Amino acid sequence: MVDLPLSTKHRVEFTPAWYAPDDPARPVYLLKVPDVIEETRWQEEIGRQTGPTADQEMIARALRKFVREKYEGDPSGWLELIDRALAVTLGQADAPEEMPEDELLELAGLTALASAEDPAFRAMYASALSWGRWSRPIAVQMFLMGWKNGPDGQDRVGPLDAGLLRSIPARDRGAIGSEIIRLIYPSPAIAKNSASPSQSA
Repeated sequence: MVDLPLSTKHRVEFTPAWYAPDDPARPVYLLKVPDVIEETRWQEEIGRQTGPTADQEMIARALRKFVREKYEGDPSGWLELIDRALAVTLGQADAPEEMPEDELLELAGLTALASAEDPAFRAMYASALSWGRWSRPIAVQMFLMGWKNGPDGQDRVGPLDAGLLRSIPARDRGAIGSEIIRLIYPSPAIAKNSASPSQSA
């Protein structure tokens, strides 16, 4: 299935999944779908906060290098695990939408091992995590265009000031940021990933 570009001429209504349909406190957040120029500005703002960041392909290459140098013959099958993870992250056509839980745990263990033993990989991975920490809040600040039945119980349309943004529950802010990133990069796997799908060092 090919992801078609989303129109930037409308706003998307979004409610985090944990609100029940009949919840009187259920908010509806109004999200702007960024156009190409707005996406570029978003990326630039992230870069001002993080500096150069490693993308997932760079992380995968570094992990492969670590495995080849440390574990001759790859007895644990880690190289194939890395390739499967990258295919899911990039939303490749023949890849599943998500990795099995046991493979995610194994990949996390490999990443932790490489971080502990390889200072260069540790620095690269830290830069990718930095992208994840900044990308969502900056997306919320730039592309949340109001709400219905928001945290203040009112309807608002238009950019929100810092005080109103801080009034949004932290869990909601994270979900809003993830949804905006999904609108920018429609592959679900990319949107859910904590590291940049397009930045390069």
